[in-house]
Amino acid sequence: MENTLPKDQYVLMMKSWMEAAKSCGQLAMAAMFLPVFVARDLLGVDKGAAMLNHINGSFLLAWAGFILAIALSHTYQISATTLIHSFEAKQPRLFPRLQFWLMVASLLGGMALFVNGSLEALHPST
Repeated sequence: MENTLPKDQYVLMMKSWMEAAKSCGQLAMAAMFLPVFVARDLLGVDKGAAMLNHINGSFLLAWAGFILAIALSHTYQISATTLIHSFEAKQPRLFPRLQFWLMVASLLGGMALFVNGSLEALHPST
């Protein structure tokens, strides 16, 4: 696949996408603590008490989504760096767009699962 942009524009574009991926990874890392905050602050779980009894399946799936988003943000940044350095050479098939949008979907999915888990924790079904 050949590049149609001049190298300086391509590098600038890829660095902008890398910055967005870094921000997404940082958001996912910060969001990892949200279920703990909900359990401690909204549900009133004591700081010395075990969290396992207060974590529901949606929180666990949210954590999985956040971890996947963090991993994909790192693999995207590695792929983008590789593509920048191999600009004029035959480029490997790294599928950076797929990595980027899967990262975004994982973050959004994790957030949706967190909201669902929070609602389940705050309003348990009888």
